[in-house]
Amino acid sequence: MVQLMQLFFKWAGIVWPRLAAYFAYRIWFKTPRYPVAKRELSWLKLAISDVKIIDGRRISILRWGALTPGYVLLLHGWSGRGSQLGSFVNPVNSKGLGIISFDAPGHGRSDGKSTNIYQIASVINELVNQYGLPKAIIAHSFGGMAAALAIRKYQLAVDKLVTISCPNDPYYLVKGFRHYLNLNDKVMKIFNQMLYKDFGEMIYDDISADKNLPSTSVKLLVVHDKDDKIVCWRQSEKLHCAVAGSDVKYTKGLGHSRILRDKDVIAGILEFIQS
Repeated sequence: MVQLMQLFFKWAGIVWPRLAAYFAYRIWFKTPRYPVAKRELSWLKLAISDVKIIDGRRISILRWGALTPGYVLLLHGWSGRGSQLGSFVNPVNSKGLGIISFDAPGHGRSDGKSTNIYQIASVINELVNQYGLPKAIIAHSFGGMAAALAIRKYQLAVDKLVTISCPNDPYYLVKGFRHYLNLNDKVMKIFNQMLYKDFGEMIYDDISADKNLPSTSVKLLVVHDKDDKIVCWRQSEKLHCAVAGSDVKYTKGLGHSRILRDKDVIAGILEFIQS
């Protein structure tokens, strides 16, 4: 399937680059859903499920434990779902802290088939308006970029942010996307023009985590596995270097997602949150 897509974009990029850019642009915002892992079912059974209408979409909300005094907000990555971070439920609840998670627009049980970082940041802000300010945010992968944008854009006075396996900037993501679909220079020029038209010419800088977080007072812990095949750990290194006073924890052999279930990683994150 991937090879067929690459052949199509190679051909269309030469013969009809505007058409290739149009389809690439649509794919960029698509959010494919994947089956829920069996391990998540037990976490879902423990959750209080709710639905909120946010920006005209039904957003699936999950809650574990009492939300006072403070709670931890969990954010999943692209094409993920809130229950993927369920390994944090019991450890966080055992410290007397509640948890809120949600399926982003176009993800999990929430409405839609596509989304963008601004829509996700808007959901974060609306949940803060409804449930109050979280004690901390723990964000996986693309959720880290969305959290950084929301904190800066909506001036959320969140005390602590933990990013796990987080890409730092869209330049890195678009470069990988271009390689994945085999897009040529003409197609990418049109693709970027479409981005600028919809989101402004400063879109790349506007959503880069290392541009958003230094202007905030949030305390940052960056966590990344050096064997991550999805997002290179150098992205987290770049973010760590950009945010003065941030902490960093690198691991080996856990990859992009298994890191979410590692007991030592979870213990270290809880120690950071409570310090």
